[in-house]
Amino acid sequence: MTITAPIPRAGYSVPRKWLHWGMAALFVTLLIAVEIKDWFPKGHLRALVMLVHTQLGIGVLLLAIPRIALRVRAGHGPDATGGPAWQERLAAIAHGLFYVVMVAMPVLGILTIQTREHDVRFLGMLLPNYFDDDSWLPYALPIRTAHEYIGDAVIGLIAIHWGAVFWHQRIRRDDVLARMRF
Repeated sequence: MTITAPIPRAGYSVPRKWLHWGMAALFVTLLIAVEIKDWFPKGHLRALVMLVHTQLGIGVLLLAIPRIALRVRAGHGPDATGGPAWQERLAAIAHGLFYVVMVAMPVLGILTIQTREHDVRFLGMLLPNYFDDDSWLPYALPIRTAHEYIGDAVIGLIAIHWGAVFWHQRIRRDDVLARMRF
């Protein structure tokens, strides 16, 4: 009886790996920042934590642009995992949701701030504000609520992603994770 090792699949390109892990680091850090903000009383320290959250959120949006461009240009990446079709569909849906979130969350965050008549700066540069009068104030709460609900959903999406990584690494023991390693 011969046991054969799985045939290794091609890995993702180095830029895609950097963008993946950079985005992962930004997501985790900005989620931590928004979760710990309530530990601090209103004031400078709490405002600093929210500033970090905002800067990282805009960073997600900026990284999303080349990430989406690479995805469009190169497709979904290496060959599929070889799992059942329903798993492939679920993976495609989860990845699609990540791409939507990479754009929607930062845009909603910026709109949340701007509809409340505040400026948004990224690394000191003032972003254009098209909502600088109080006529947009009634939209601030629904936009903020959408931002927060989607943020909660992102935590679940990340948990599902990590669960899938665990499944592939520990249960199926295939090479899916190896394709994203450096």
